[in-house]
Amino acid sequence: MNTHRGFTLTEMLVVMGIVAVLMSILFPAYTLARKRTRKLQCQNNLDQIGKAIKRYQAQWGYRCYPLRLKDLELVPGDIYLCPLDDFYGKEGGKPPRSPTQYPETDEDGVSYLYEFCGAQCSWAQGAKVGVGIAPDGRIRFASGPTDFDPLASGWGDVSWQEVKKKQLKYGVEFWHSPDNPNPEGTGYPEANFPMIRCFWHMENPDDQNEAHVVNLSVQSKPFDSGPQWEKLSRP
Repeated sequence: MNTHRGFTLTEMLVVMGIVAVLMSILFPAYTLARKRTRKLQCQNNLDQIGKAIKRYQAQWGYRCYPLRLKDLELVPGDIYLCPLDDFYGKEGGKPPRSPTQYPETDEDGVSYLYEFCGAQCSWAQGAKVGVGIAPDGRIRFASGPTDFDPLASGWGDVSWQEVKKKQLKYGVEFWHSPDNPNPEGTGYPEANFPMIRCFWHMENPDDQNEAHVVNLSVQSKPFDSGPQWEKLSRP
């Protein structure tokens, strides 16, 4: 006589309830672990790029930077892609959800914002960088007349690399008197000055204090910050 019986409806509902509870507990942990894994992979990409830039500087000079990240010719090519970038670098170094865009810095197939690129700087503050001293002693600016010097005529365009080098050296006053022999500004610490930035980890771009931007400093050291990295290291 076969005495085997199947599960009752009540038993099945109990099992399903237990499974649902376990999933509700484990799924957030899985999601968090997945995010951490992708962040570590992104940091590893930046670390490899940073080492390549150090090799570039060993050959060409300490303060020399490549004009484009792709100039480093790293293999494999996906080292330029953040694991969270579903556009595979087609949207550039700042995702569509980022509040400020600088499309001239974008490289095809690169997820990261390279602060020291050779592209012409469109940043309003960058346009105020002095590009030389006129014979009469006045500072020349890239964009012509400014509030600081209404008579300046300008000597041409300034690249992001030039702007960032002066910002690193003079800090918040980099645009005020960059060619002054005795500048007032104090430079930023290199450990907290980003050379490369990844914005793809930001979940809420409106929260300026959320430390979900992954950075690689000019010392090739990773650090996290919000979009306004300057809050970490006011000179």
